[in-house]
Amino acid sequence: MGLIWSGYAQGSPVTSGQSSPSLQGEPLEEYDDARKRDIQIELLRFKEELDKKKEARREALNSLGRRMADLRLEKDREKEEKEKLQVELLQLKMMNSQTMDRLKTLEIELKDVREEKEMWQKEAEEAKRAAAEERLDSMKGEEVEGLERQVKALKDVAAISAEMLKIREMQVNELKAKLSAIEETGQAYEKEVENMRRLRMLYEERARAVSLSHKMELDREKARLVASEAKLELAEQRAATLEEKKVELNETIARMDKALDATKAEISELRLELAGTREELYNATSQMSIINHLFSHVLSGPDGLERVTRVLEEHHDLVNHLTEKGKINDLASTLLELADQGHVPTEEEQDIAANLSKVWRLLVELLGHHVKPTVGDSSPNSCYKSVDTPKGPKLVISVSQTFLRLKDLILEKNSLVKEVGRLKELNSTLESRLEEQEGRLAVVAEELHNTWEVVNRLKTQHKHLHTHEKVLRYELAQKRLMLNELKKELENCKESWALARAKNSQTEEDWRELRKEFASRKQVSSAESGYEESPGDSQDEEDWSAREEQDSEDVSENKSDPEETKEHCATPANELESNVSDVKMEAQSIGESETTSDEVTTPTPARQRTAEEILKAREDRLKRLEDQCKGLFNKMNQTSQRSDQLSSRLVELHEHYGEEGRQRKQHDAAAACSSVTVNVGCTLARRLVSDQDVGTNLEELKSSAIVGDAEQEVIATVSTNGTTPNLDPDPKT
Repeated sequence: MGLIWSGYAQGSPVTSGQSSPSLQGEPLEEYDDARKRDIQIELLRFKEELDKKKEARREALNSLGRRMADLRLEKDREKEEKEKLQVELLQLKMMNSQTMDRLKTLEIELKDVREEKEMWQKEAEEAKRAAAEERLDSMKGEEVEGLERQVKALKDVAAISAEMLKIREMQVNELKAKLSAIEETGQAYEKEVENMRRLRMLYEERARAVSLSHKMELDREKARLVASEAKLELAEQRAATLEEKKVELNETIARMDKALDATKAEISELRLELAGTREELYNATSQMSIINHLFSHVLSGPDGLERVTRVLEEHHDLVNHLTEKGKINDLASTLLELADQGHVPTEEEQDIAANLSKVWRLLVELLGHHVKPTVGDSSPNSCYKSVDTPKGPKLVISVSQTFLRLKDLILEKNSLVKEVGRLKELNSTLESRLEEQEGRLAVVAEELHNTWEVVNRLKTQHKHLHTHEKVLRYELAQKRLMLNELKKELENCKESWALARAKNSQTEEDWRELRKEFASRKQVSSAESGYEESPGDSQDEEDWSAREEQDSEDVSENKSDPEETKEHCATPANELESNVSDVKMEAQSIGESETTSDEVTTPTPARQRTAEEILKAREDRLKRLEDQCKGLFNKMNQTSQRSDQLSSRLVELHEHYGEEGRQRKQHDAAAACSSVTVNVGCTLARRLVSDQDVGTNLEELKSSAIVGDAEQEVIATVSTNGTTPNLDPDPKT
């Protein structure tokens, strides 16, 4: 019996060493306040950065609008220049047709000169025959002398005509050489016209390509702006959600703090109650062990109960005294000593005592099934009952009351053990919830860090766009400078054209004066030469006068349209015009020299520049232009290399920053801003149209096409060309 109660006492699950560990470290309130302040400061900074980004985006949109307006204006200017070039091409075609007509008239004149030569030869032969016939027919003396004189005169005329024919042949050969030179210049002019046509086609193709590239750049810029707006909206939404999560987390943390404080208070109270319960349990176990011994001795015999009753009656005062002072153990030990006096246990009593433990265990199990609410009866007389004696009512120990009190203590102890277990589970759940909230706070901090990374990426994109805009402004300034240079060259061409026209008109006036002088001399007959004008010569003279009137009408038309003459600035056309006018004047002077007497010489107008000098000057100018074109080509090669490097760098940056595969960044769009091409090929073409040879034109056109391809590659990769230190941020400069 004593072993059962001692084993039950040793198997009590609640000990002081198994209590839950107390929380250590800094107070949570200070940590939460510091964390809240840091999060608020970060949110304020994030809002300021978002406002700055919005302002920068508005400024970028405004600058993009201004840049688009400048591009439209420049496109209109290029269209006007293209129309001017088309007008010049039409005028050159008209001049070419006029030159071909004049060449045809010169061929007709050469045919007339050949026919005149044949007529002179026929007349000379007829004169010889007539002289022979007259010499044979008339042999008279008086007529012989006249005939001899006529024969001499005819011989002189034949010699003069032979000399004139030689001169005519020489002049015809010179005219043939000049005509061949004119044909060569005409072929060169046709080749130049063909080159101009090819240049125009190339320029149109490049203009279409540039327009397409502009459209593509505009679409890309719009896509980038939409992507940046979407990123900003996502960042704002994330900031709002983070703020909401922060508020919720703060509320949950406050609730958890309150619950934790309440739990701590409950745990402290339960610990105190547990300590008191343990002390009571210890006392109860000791009492039960003593009671077990008491019952084993008392109930071992048939007169045990009477003996215990007699002992209690005899020592009633002692029992009351011990009960009032709360010494239950002393009471039980005293009762055992009194009961053991003068009693020797038998074998039957020992068997009953051995089997009593089993009966006691069964009784405890039956009492454990009947759970009743614990009654807080802690009075020292709860285990006694009043008994009427002759001396009066006395308090006597009641076995049933003692069993009931013991049962209540056992049930209370079990309930306390269960309550402590529930409190442990609650503490573990609270700790897990706290760890979960800390994990959520770490996730929020990581989201904030990712948001700052996105903001920094937007900053870098903005810087790239800003530098690209500066480079475009610098390119526009360089194009304006080049346009001013071309305007100056155009003014110089106009001035040279006006001087050439003035010289041409002066030469035509001198030629008309010479024609008038030759006509006045021709009207005077030469009696000494014995030569009279033939009907063919008069017809030729009429033809020359008609052509002179036509040329004068052309000159008057050219003078009446000064605006049209200002637009002709092509030097090859001027050279053709001067060569044709020189050939016409020489041909007319030759015709006049044939009709005049051999004493009259035909003066020719003095030429200021020979063909060799013109060709030499032209070759020098072509060499200079070739050197300039080589320099430009080298510069454009360097620019294309630089653009390739920049494009490769942009591709690397795009791959590094634009293709991160996180789920929360699925709405990010690919980054990049628009650009304007440098019209170097157009300027080269304009210079080469008027000054260069056919082979040189083709080479320069190839170089300009290569340069155009390099520029289109620069546009396609959204790069910046060249490192220029003086970038003008003002778009008006």
